Amino acid sequence: MKRRKIIINHKFLTVCAFVILFLQSSNLFSEEKEILEIRKYYQSVQKDLNQLSQAKVDYTHKNSHVDETDLLSEQIYFYSKKKEIVRIVGDMVFDCSGTVNELTYKEKELIFIYSYQWMGCNREGKHSEERYYFKKDKLISWKSYKENNTKDKWKKKETELLKLSNFYQQQFPKTN
Repeated sequence: MKRRKIIINHKFLTVCAFVILFLQSSNLFSEEKEILEIRKYYQSVQKDLNQLSQAKVDYTHKNSHVDETDLLSEQIYFYSKKKEIVRIVGDMVFDCSGTVNELTYKEKELIFIYSYQWMGCNREGKHSEERYYFKKDKLISWKSYKENNTKDKWKKKETELLKLSNFYQQQFPKTN
């Protein structure tokens, strides 16, 4: 009798393990599917940039949201369709280096940020590329040149990026 319980429990545990693996893999598949959809939308926005309304804000001499004292210029570029922001590009220039943040929106919702730093006075080299994917104001994927993004860093980064998005949106010219 005891032997039979062990066999049943072993089979039960094996089935449970397969169910857990299946659920995890389907969740990963669902996440990857969302990322692919975001990429496809991003590519369509990139392709249609010339057809979107464009505006530029020179934020250089305003109270900067950046804690850097050597900030030389900051430009914010807006791309919109029917007064709805589709893309924002924040370009911060320091002394022969800089940071670019490209934010993509779909139906007024932040879905993607491509961020990179560049070096050289002629922007000859990109480094520190990061890609952030969002769904309903939640960071769902973080593709980074760094491998280890811990859970506490994840939440902090999500908050930081949503704050950046809100800041940029507030700079959107009202006349556009």
